Amino acid sequence: MKDGLRTAFLISGGGTTMAAALDAISCGRLTGIVPACVIASKPDAGGIANAVDRGIDEANIIIVKRRDFSSPENYAEALLFFLRRKGVRLVSQNGWLPMTLRAVIGEYPGMIINQHPGPLHPGRPDFGGKGMFGRAVHAARLYFVRPR
Repeated sequence: MKDGLRTAFLISGGGTTMAAALDAISCGRLTGIVPACVIASKPDAGGIANAVDRGIDEANIIIVKRRDFSSPENYAEALLFFLRRKGVRLVSQNGWLPMTLRAVIGEYPGMIINQHPGPLHPGRPDFGGKGMFGRAVHAARLYFVRPR
């Protein structure tokens, strides 16, 4: 498919949601999306193999580790460099652990999907962050919504 929103899939782990989206694109259930690249926050993310298995060319798989940059601003500029270079118009964060910085958000207003198992509450922008992945997210969310 050549027509549609050029989409970057940002992953940190196994990439199961990204894999499901790529499968849906491949069989025609999800239309209007063109996978432009996969950006992983670490080189051992299992989602990299999932992306390759689903036909993403290795030249379109990019590793951008936060700790490789001296500042959050430099990190954001690196992300923006790759997103621009790949012609990305939609960003899909699928288990993406690093905080998405204002510069990236400002470049893609209304065009970032943040798939997160524990929805961030508008009144609590800190519901997430360090340690909030896997079962910890589900446990925190259940604790947050429990009857008082």
